[in-house]
Amino acid sequence: MQITDLLVPERVALNVQVADKAMAIHTMVGMLERTGCLRDAVEYEKNVLEREAQGTTGVGGGVAIPHGKSNAVLVPALAAVTLREAIDYQALDGAPVRLLFLIAAPDGANDLHIQVLARLAQLLMEPMFCEELKQAATPEEFLAVIAKREQGETAREARYEDVLTTYEKTAVRSNVWQSALPPLYLAVSEAGVLFILWFGAKNVLGTGWQAWDI
Repeated sequence: MQITDLLVPERVALNVQVADKAMAIHTMVGMLERTGCLRDAVEYEKNVLEREAQGTTGVGGGVAIPHGKSNAVLVPALAAVTLREAIDYQALDGAPVRLLFLIAAPDGANDLHIQVLARLAQLLMEPMFCEELKQAATPEEFLAVIAKREQGETAREARYEDVLTTYEKTAVRSNVWQSALPPLYLAVSEAGVLFILWFGAKNVLGTGWQAWDI
């Protein structure tokens, strides 16, 4: 699933002025309600704030990804805001937040919100991408930045699939699977909110992360 499948211009607000995280979340819940994504906006907002109380969704780098899975949600959807002034979000790295995405998932959507969360986290790990989103002048431009990045990620994932297929064939022929395959790691934040798979060294992780070989 692509981020642009869940986000439309009517659910993007730019250079919003808010006092705190609760007001930022309220703004995004309002966009979800106005576009027919919620059965009960009050209940959904309560669910999101309860999730925030369990641990911050400020993932670092000036970005937050609050989320809620609830029977108050009618259809899976995203809302996003950029803020005129950064707010304190008790983020993992302590940095104030200026870019937020809110994930709404129906109760019966299995692990959809985790899939979307992982997809967003993958994209938002790139500082230049985040800066382009903050600089977007219109919701349409904001979405175009995401679409362009997702197209690049899709192409890269296809290349990885080709590489894996090549390694697998090589392993079958030469019985050297373990030595042929690059290391693959699972990274989980201290708050337990992000799950990311990638090739590379564990030493690229910042503080607040643990990694396991899989």
